[in-house]
Amino acid sequence: MQTAIANSIKDAFVQHRADYGVSITVNGETVTAIVAESQFARELMEGGFADEGEIEVKVLLSDLSEIPSLGKPVAFRSRNFRVSRVGTQPGALVGELSCRPSKR
Repeated sequence: MQTAIANSIKDAFVQHRADYGVSITVNGETVTAIVAESQFARELMEGGFADEGEIEVKVLLSDLSEIPSLGKPVAFRSRNFRVSRVGTQPGALVGELSCRPSKR
Protein backbone atom coordinates (compact mmCIF):
# COMPACT_ATOMS: atom_id res chain seq x y z
CA MET A 1 0.00 0.00 0.00
CA GLN A 2 1.38 3.40 -0.86
CA THR A 3 2.53 5.39 2.15
CA ALA A 4 0.44 8.48 1.33
CA ILE A 5 -2.72 6.39 0.96
CA ALA A 6 -1.97 4.38 4.12
CA ASN A 7 -1.40 7.59 6.08
CA SER A 8 -4.65 9.10 4.77
CA ILE A 9 -6.56 5.99 5.82
CA LYS A 10 -4.87 6.06 9.24
CA ASP A 11 -5.69 9.75 9.75
CA ALA A 12 -9.36 9.17 8.87
CA PHE A 13 -9.46 6.15 11.18
CA VAL A 14 -7.92 8.10 14.07
CA GLN A 15 -10.60 10.80 13.70
CA HIS A 16 -13.38 8.19 13.51
CA ARG A 17 -11.91 6.39 16.54
CA ALA A 18 -11.81 9.67 18.49
CA ASP A 19 -15.54 10.10 17.86
CA TYR A 20 -16.77 6.49 18.18
CA GLY A 21 -13.98 4.40 19.69
CA VAL A 22 -14.48 2.06 22.64
CA SER A 23 -12.10 0.33 24.99
CA ILE A 24 -11.27 -3.28 24.16
CA THR A 25 -8.60 -5.68 25.39
CA VAL A 26 -6.76 -7.68 22.73
CA ASN A 27 -4.36 -10.36 23.96
CA GLY A 28 -3.91 -8.51 27.28
CA GLU A 29 -3.45 -5.03 25.76
CA THR A 30 -6.21 -2.47 26.27
CA VAL A 31 -6.65 -0.18 23.26
CA THR A 32 -9.30 2.09 21.77
CA ALA A 33 -10.86 0.58 18.67
CA ILE A 34 -13.98 0.64 16.52
CA VAL A 35 -16.18 -2.35 17.35
CA ALA A 36 -19.21 -3.49 15.36
CA GLU A 37 -21.69 -6.00 16.70
CA SER A 38 -24.09 -7.81 14.42
CA GLN A 39 -27.60 -6.38 14.77
CA PHE A 40 -29.05 -9.83 14.03
CA ALA A 41 -26.93 -11.43 16.78
CA ARG A 42 -27.93 -8.67 19.21
CA GLU A 43 -31.62 -9.32 18.49
CA LEU A 44 -31.10 -13.07 19.02
CA MET A 45 -29.45 -12.35 22.37
CA GLU A 46 -32.23 -10.00 23.45
CA GLY A 47 -34.79 -12.63 22.50
CA GLY A 48 -32.98 -15.29 24.54
CA PHE A 49 -32.11 -17.41 21.48
CA ALA A 50 -28.35 -16.93 21.65
CA ASP A 51 -25.80 -16.11 24.36
CA GLU A 52 -23.47 -13.91 22.32
CA GLY A 53 -22.72 -12.84 18.80
CA GLU A 54 -19.53 -12.16 16.88
CA ILE A 55 -17.82 -8.78 16.78
CA GLU A 56 -15.71 -7.02 14.16
CA VAL A 57 -12.85 -4.88 15.43
CA LYS A 58 -10.85 -2.21 13.59
CA VAL A 59 -7.67 -1.19 15.35
CA LEU A 60 -4.64 0.96 14.67
CA LEU A 61 -1.90 -1.65 14.34
CA SER A 62 0.67 0.58 16.04
CA ASP A 63 -1.47 0.45 19.22
CA LEU A 64 -0.66 -3.26 19.55
CA SER A 65 2.77 -4.64 20.38
CA GLU A 66 2.10 -7.49 17.94
CA ILE A 67 -0.61 -8.44 15.49
CA PRO A 68 -2.77 -11.02 17.27
CA SER A 69 -2.96 -14.49 15.82
CA LEU A 70 -5.97 -16.78 15.59
CA GLY A 71 -7.34 -17.87 18.94
CA LYS A 72 -5.89 -14.98 20.97
CA PRO A 73 -8.22 -13.64 23.68
CA VAL A 74 -10.30 -10.48 23.29
CA ALA A 75 -12.44 -8.89 26.02
CA PHE A 76 -15.22 -6.43 25.23
CA ARG A 77 -18.02 -5.23 27.52
CA SER A 78 -17.35 -7.97 30.09
CA ARG A 79 -17.62 -10.65 27.40
CA ASN A 80 -14.83 -12.93 26.23
CA PHE A 81 -14.02 -13.64 22.60
CA ARG A 82 -11.28 -15.28 20.54
CA VAL A 83 -9.76 -13.91 17.34
CA SER A 84 -11.22 -15.92 14.44
CA ARG A 85 -9.85 -13.87 11.50
CA VAL A 86 -7.08 -11.33 11.09
CA GLY A 87 -7.26 -8.90 8.18
CA THR A 88 -4.17 -6.86 7.39
CA GLN A 89 -2.44 -5.82 4.21
CA PRO A 90 1.27 -5.22 3.72
CA GLY A 91 1.99 -1.62 4.61
CA ALA A 92 -1.44 -1.06 6.15
CA LEU A 93 -1.70 0.88 9.39
CA VAL A 94 -5.24 -0.23 10.31
CA GLY A 95 -6.16 -3.89 10.84
CA GLU A 96 -9.42 -5.80 11.15
CA LEU A 97 -10.14 -8.62 13.57
CA SER A 98 -13.16 -10.89 13.57
CA CYS A 99 -13.89 -12.36 16.98
CA ARG A 100 -16.15 -15.20 18.08
CA PRO A 101 -17.43 -15.80 21.59
CA SER A 102 -15.14 -17.94 23.73
CA LYS A 103 -16.39 -21.36 24.67
CA ARG A 104 -17.39 -21.45 28.30
